[in-house]
Amino acid sequence: DVKINGTTLVSVKQTKLLGVVLDAQLTMKPHCIKIIENGKSRVSQLCCVANSCFGPSQLSLQNMYVAYVCSVFDYAASAWFPLMSQTNLLHLEQIKNKALWAIIGVPRSMRVLDLHLEANVSPLQACFEAAMAYFAKKYQRHSPDDPLFALGHAYPPKRLKQQTWQHVLDEIFWSICIDPAHNTSK
Repeated sequence: DVKINGTTLVSVKQTKLLGVVLDAQLTMKPHCIKIIENGKSRVSQLCCVANSCFGPSQLSLQNMYVAYVCSVFDYAASAWFPLMSQTNLLHLEQIKNKALWAIIGVPRSMRVLDLHLEANVSPLQACFEAAMAYFAKKYQRHSPDDPLFALGHAYPPKRLKQQTWQHVLDEIFWSICIDPAHNTSK
C-alpha cells in the first residue's frame, strides 16, 4: 500500500489526464477507442454536410475537416502515438480516408495514396512523427535547468514490446538520414 499524508492511494485500471486516457499497462487502447468513436461521429457529421445538394465547397469542407476532425486525432498525439498499436493507427487512418473521400467526392475505388495527393494531406503516421520530432527538438533547446530539457535528452531503457517516444524518435531521425546523437545543438 502506498500512503500520502496517511491516506492510502487506491489502484485504478485507467485514468484520464488532460483528456488522454491512460491505462495501467500504457497500451493506449482505451484512449484510441475513445478517439475512434469520436472520430467516426465527427466524420459522419462531415459526410452529411458534404453530401447535401447545396453544400459547402471543397475548400470549406477541407477546412471543416482540419478544424473538426483532425483536432481529435492530433490532440496530444506526440504523447500517445509511440505507445499505440499499428491496428489502432489503421483504424484512425480508415476514418480519415472516409472523410477525405466525402470531401473530394471521388469513388471509394480510388487508391489511398492518390486520395492523399488529391486532398494534399499527409498520412496520420507522418503527421504524428512530425509532431514528435518538433516537440523533442523544442524540449532539447530549453535551458539546462528546465525539467523539459532533461526530458528531451533522456533515453530510458527499452521495454520488451513498447517503445518510448525517444526510441521512436531515433527511428524517425535515422529514416531521414539524421544521426540523433549528433543532432542536439541549439
